[in-house]
Parts: sequence; structure tokens; C-alpha cells
Amino acid sequence: MMIGSALVYVALRILGEGKNGTDGAMGRGRRWILDHGGATSIPSWGKVYLSKDLYYPHSFLQDVLWHTLHYITEPVFKHWPFSKLRGRSVDRVVKLMRYESQETRYMTIGCIEKSLQMMCWWAENPNGDKFKYHLAKVPDYLWIAEDGMTMHSFGSQVWDCVFATQTIIANLLIIQLNYIQIKENPSGDFTRMYRHLTKGSWAFSDQDQGWAVSDCTAEALMCLLFPSNMPKKIAGEKDDTTRLYEAMNVLLYLQACRTLSLHYCSSDRVQPYGYWGVCFIYGTFFSLRALSYARKTYDNNKAICKGVKFLLSKQNEEGGWGESRVSCPTGVYTPLDGNRTNLVQTSWAMLGLMFSGHVSFNEFIYGINGNYRSLQTLTQGLVIFPPLNCFKGLDKAAKLLINAQMDNGDFPQQEIVGAWMKNCLLQYAQHRNIFPLWALGEYRRRVWLHKEGYSNVSYHSRH
Repeated sequence: MMIGSALVYVALRILGEGKNGTDGAMGRGRRWILDHGGATSIPSWGKVYLSKDLYYPHSFLQDVLWHTLHYITEPVFKHWPFSKLRGRSVDRVVKLMRYESQETRYMTIGCIEKSLQMMCWWAENPNGDKFKYHLAKVPDYLWIAEDGMTMHSFGSQVWDCVFATQTIIANLLIIQLNYIQIKENPSGDFTRMYRHLTKGSWAFSDQDQGWAVSDCTAEALMCLLFPSNMPKKIAGEKDDTTRLYEAMNVLLYLQACRTLSLHYCSSDRVQPYGYWGVCFIYGTFFSLRALSYARKTYDNNKAICKGVKFLLSKQNEEGGWGESRVSCPTGVYTPLDGNRTNLVQTSWAMLGLMFSGHVSFNEFIYGINGNYRSLQTLTQGLVIFPPLNCFKGLDKAAKLLINAQMDNGDFPQQEIVGAWMKNCLLQYAQHRNIFPLWALGEYRRRVWLHKEGYSNVSYHSRH
């Protein structure tokens, strides 16, 4: 919060806001900054930006420092051989910037790089095509939410879509993802531009942005495989298997840096850290889900037992879960003030608890005729469930989600639950609806229809 507050305060002052302008808001902001350690406590990113301040007068020592660099050091670097080295470095950077702009259709990889690239191309030529192309893509970063217009990431269309698809599947509907799959690799010698294979993958947002993301590719591929064995009248036309193989090829290509993922999920860490969400509830949910797909179960895996125990220990009195963003930078689980409930995090915990009950690799869909049908015919295992207290917690959480739904069908917007690099919070507006509906769909399918006989129950034997 400090980096945002400090940079926004400085930007507003430079834009002409008075010391106590905007009905005293500037004064309140300044007091908050000073009460929390001042601008010097911001991370290095913010210090780099603030170090370029030429708006306010400098002290004598600052003038001596900067004049020394400008009048003594700078002339040396302008002469050979330093000028030659600098020229080659600048040319290389410009080439990388140009390639990145073209390959991402001038969206770049994030709002920070987008802003920096725009400044660089403006410095080159304010009326140039590259600056104008970048300017045309600015609206892709602007989002209207309950609290007004904000500038966020370039979008999370694929990330939202894959979870929405799994929500729809859990609630007996089907959707397609193949039209936003990346169709080609980056142009030219992309390895020299520090890029990887992209053909067959999915990006975080859409094809235009073009950066392959292993998480998005895996989730999207799984969504396309779910309906692959369903009747045509339900799932529609089958997907081109060539494109599925291309997606798998990307995942195998990226596997080298993922070989320890299963070990990480099953290690002695009771609280897996969530790098893309807040925080330990998020990480535990994905770890339990990953382990279940690797044929690990509550019945045969200590890590799953620890994960279930952790989630149950954090459930509050009303049946929900709520974790503060403070967990991200501190690395210590911190509940929300007053142990409040967050509906998205409650849904993550519910899904994690339900995924922990797999004993086979089977996935089931509730058919039109009222029977459960197996989507996988390779294995026929029994469904072993966790202890009864797990289901009592799920019942309570499900009632909480149902009662929280508003009259228009939405779920209320609460605390931000997305995160990146510990201090960067990400607002996913669709999460508030996606995950509660997904959790309730899985709850109906896995728990509510099996109120009796929790252990050693085969879907096929009961239906």
C-alpha cells in the first residue's frame, strides 16, 4: 500500500493538487504516509521512480552529486570505446522493445512495462506510429468496477474463462475455449528474444497478448478434455485433437522447470504459499487439487491430510474462511480483521476439501437421465471420503454461500483475493461469482447427493 500511496501522492502534487487539496484528502494521505514510515519505506521500484524527481529543489549535496555525474562521468561515456558499448546496448534494448511491442500487438506483458514503453517511444518521436499504436491499446488496461475506473493488468480473460468453464461443467453445462488458443509461435528467431514456444498454448488474457502461461494452458486443456467423452448432443462437435496435442507439447516443453511441482505439493509444508492469490488458502486448494489428479488421496497421502487439517482449523464460527492480504508479504497466515468471511476464499477451501476425497482418477458428470456417468473408463475405483467433520464443515460453508447470494444472482464484492509478487494485489471481478458457483456445484455433486454412507461408496453401486 505504501508504494501506491506515495507514488499517487507525488503524481497528484505534480499535476497541480495543493498541499491540502481535494477537501483535505491530500493532507490525510500525507499523514498516512508519514505515520506508516514515510516514502523511504517503499520497495526499490518506487525509489527508482522517486529518484527522478526534478520538481522540487535539491539540497547542495544532491546538486554536487548530480552535477558530478552529468559534467564528469557523462562526457567520458560519450567517447570511444564507451560510446560504442553504449550504442550496442541501446540498440539491443530498442530491438527487444520493438519485438515485444509487435508480438503482443502493443499490449506488452503488463501495465508497468506498457507505461515505460510508451514513455520511450514518445521520447523517440511523439508523433511516431509506435507511440500511436501503444496509445490505441491503453483502453485494454482500463476497467470499470464498483469503485470507479482503475488501471489493472492487460486482462485475465483466459484465466477467468477456464475457471468459469469448470464451474459450468460442475453445474452440468458446456462451453468451448479453443477459439482463444494461440495458433502460432512468436515470429522470427524468438529464442534470441527470450521467448518460448507458444503454438497450442493459452495466454493469461487472449491471443493478441500472446505470452504463453503454463497454468492457463493446463487449465484450458483440462476444460477441453472434460467433455471429450460426453455425448455429441451435450458437448457438441469434438475438438481437433491436433490442437490438443499442440497444447500438450507446450506443457512438456515447459516441464523442465516444473519437475519439482508434485514434490512441492506433497512436501512437509502444511501451508503451500499461493503466488497468484491470497494466499495459503489459495495455495492449499490448488495443491490438494493437483495431488488428487496425481491419484493421491486423503486415505493414502500425508500431505493431503495436513492440508485438510489446516483448512478445517481456519474455518470461522459462521462456517466460512477469510484470509488477509498481509499473509502474502509476511509469509504467515493472517485472518481477516474480526475473523470475517470472504466468499471466494470460502469457496477455495470448500473445493480443496472436496478434492481431497478422490481415490481414483475418475471424473463424473451427472447425466440427463439422472445417473452418474464416468468420463474415464480406465480405472474403476471407490470414492473414499475424509472424516465426517470435513462434511459438517462443508455443509455449514455451503449454507453460508447460498445465503450470501444476492437477489440478482451475483455474490457481493469483498476484499481483493488476487496477488502477485507478494505486494501486488490483483482484482478479479469474476471470481466472486465463479468460485462460489463452482463450490456449490461440486458440493451438490460430491456431498449433498451422498448424505449417507460416506466411506467406501461407489458411484456405480449407488446409482
